[in-house]
Amino acid sequence: MAKATRFTIKPNGLPFGIRLDQTGLDQFTVVYGYQVDAGLTYGEACDKLGQAIMHALACEGAIDNRSKREAGTAGDKRPYFNGDTITLDSAA
Repeated sequence: MAKATRFTIKPNGLPFGIRLDQTGLDQFTVVYGYQVDAGLTYGEACDKLGQAIMHALACEGAIDNRSKREAGTAGDKRPYFNGDTITLDSAA
């Protein structure tokens, strides 16, 4: 049996990474902090991985994850973000 494929990214300010494992044909696991989603198809893993990356970016202040209603209530007409370029480095 072939060894599983593993890819990990570690956003700068987070104490944990985002990990994608391929464990078989159309079988994936996405790990983000304590959240483990196993037995995913390719499409499901794409969704979970994207959600994890976007959440990590929101935690870093790189993107604004508020709804239009939340921003409007705060009196904001434009998204708030720190303007930095965030690089998600691949970790070993």
